[in-house]
Amino acid sequence: VYRHVGAIYGDRYPDLLLNSLPRLIDSRQIDDSALRIEMIGSCDAPTTSAARQASWFRCDGVEVPKAEADRLAAESDGLILLDVTKSKARLQLPAKIFDYVRIGRPVLACTLPASPADRVLSRSGIPYVCLYPQDTPDETDRKVLKYLNLPPDSTVPSEWFQSSFNAVAQAQKLATLIENVRSRA
Repeated sequence: VYRHVGAIYGDRYPDLLLNSLPRLIDSRQIDDSALRIEMIGSCDAPTTSAARQASWFRCDGVEVPKAEADRLAAESDGLILLDVTKSKARLQLPAKIFDYVRIGRPVLACTLPASPADRVLSRSGIPYVCLYPQDTPDETDRKVLKYLNLPPDSTVPSEWFQSSFNAVAQAQKLATLIENVRSRA
């Protein structure tokens, strides 16, 4: 089971993935009876995708409590990260990336090249694949196949990720900055 856990809204929709899977199924490169894609949480997304009618796809718009969402993510074979892909905005980073990397399961990210999500994943130490809007259908299909063939094992994030995004260390740095400002006042 591959999951996106959290709200789907605006430009964050897995159309790159959902357009690829029917091609891969039709060409018999993947078996749809062994495939399960779940979008857990509210879903303000297009309803025109053929995937919405497929037996391997679930997007029921039901929100779950945070503890349940965390459990579902941790039990997944892989996680789906949806980033802004239709605008040129490259300044934001989806917050769920931090949970996903700490869980350590493979991540499929729908994002832009050199986006913050792309850069964090490239240094995170966990297995990942990025789908970009400018990828050709063949490139997208190859990347989706690569992702689906990654082992579902949990991987420990890199030292860089752990030190860069450690909340305790960041709070200590902030406390030091505040103390330095106070001592100068």
